[in-house]
Amino acid sequence: IKIKFRNDDSALSRDNYNLLTEYAGIVLANPTRAIQVAIPQSVTKNADERKLAARRLAIVEQALRDSGVSEYRILPVLSQRDENGFVLRMISSDQYETLTKQQNNIFGDTVGKKTYKSMSW
Repeated sequence: IKIKFRNDDSALSRDNYNLLTEYAGIVLANPTRAIQVAIPQSVTKNADERKLAARRLAIVEQALRDSGVSEYRILPVLSQRDENGFVLRMISSDQYETLTKQQNNIFGDTVGKKTYKSMSW
C-alpha cells in the first residue's frame, strides 16, 4: 500500500489511517509475515527531511501497533523511489531475517532497539 503525506506534514489523513488499520488486519491474519516500510532515500539529504521522515515513520508504526502489529514485525528500509510518501508491503519471515541481519536500520541504529537516536526531535 502507498501512504502519502501532505508537503511538510507528518499527520495521517483519515483515509490513510483506515488503510493502515485494514492492512494491519491482513498482516495479523498472516503470522509468518512482516511489514516492510519503504522510505524514499531522498529523505537522508538533510536534517529537516530526516526529522520529518522519523515523525512520519513513528506515526505509521504507532497506527500499526495500535491495530495489533508487533513492533518487531515492522521493518523500515530506504528505497530508491523519488516519490514522496511510504510504501508498505508484506514480506516473509525469511526476507525479514535477511534484512535484519544487515544490523542497521535506515537511521543507522541497530534494528532490534527501535530507538532512532539520530532522528530524535
